[in-house]
Amino acid sequence: KNLPLEAFSPYAEKEFLVEIEDGQLQSAGKLSLSKNSAEKEAIHSEFVGDLSVRNLRLIDLANANDFLRAKLLDAKNINVRSLLKAGDFAVQEFSIHEALLNDFLLRLTVNEAGKFNLKTMHTQAFDNIKVPQNTLKNTVKNSALPTILITKIALQNGEIRFQDRFVKPNYNGNLRNINGTIVDLSAKNGARATAQLAALFDRISPL
Repeated sequence: KNLPLEAFSPYAEKEFLVEIEDGQLQSAGKLSLSKNSAEKEAIHSEFVGDLSVRNLRLIDLANANDFLRAKLLDAKNINVRSLLKAGDFAVQEFSIHEALLNDFLLRLTVNEAGKFNLKTMHTQAFDNIKVPQNTLKNTVKNSALPTILITKIALQNGEIRFQDRFVKPNYNGNLRNINGTIVDLSAKNGARATAQLAALFDRISPL
């Protein structure tokens, strides 16, 4: 209970240009570790269970600002498979049956080079971009993107701040009071999620 997530930030930075600045984790489930004769130095792990995170704060290292803040992230029926080999840790599969994101702020950014932070956050996409060396330390090279599926996400009292620094003049737009659901969110190529959301654009126009 109340496990500080900052301790796991170095592992997150191997896969993504994200720093875990704050968060307290509570979890209930089963963690399995296994090895096989063909991969003597590899350890396979699988977690099945539920978890919740309070006061979560993630930093977008490429854009040097907050990426996500949330008072509560609650996830049910999680399945995570990963591989630890030669000191490198990689998530192979990540699925959640149902998730709740409450009182959150998500920042979406298009940088000066026209790169969207959600599409370029995986470390492999930054191999040719000059960023501080400490953000790329111990990055896993040439690893496959994990399989990701979230069956349902419920959003409550959220805010999304969008900034486009590629266009001139720069554009900023905010969605506030976001409530609703997103179904079948997947990282698979060609996959489409279904969203039913209500929000206010800059606190004035309902969407």
